Amino acid sequence: MSIQQIKKSIEGAISYLEEHPEETRYTDTPAKATIEDNLRCWAVTPDGTSGVRSDMPSGVGGGNAAPSPGWL
Repeated sequence: MSIQQIKKSIEGAISYLEEHPEETRYTDTPAKATIEDNLRCWAVTPDGTSGVRSDMPSGVGGGNAAPSPGWL
């Protein structure tokens, strides 16, 4: 993606939010997180269509099998 495409996308978002200020207070529905093993978690969208796995580093008791929640 070029700088011009990124600029156009950001300008479009700004324009949309200026026209629809109520959308600036929009909040997403909560995700559902499940502890799989030790400190490894699987979080999915409310409708279950997509998810993300995270794990803590081994130095703090995790398995280091996925990106840490802080990194995500």
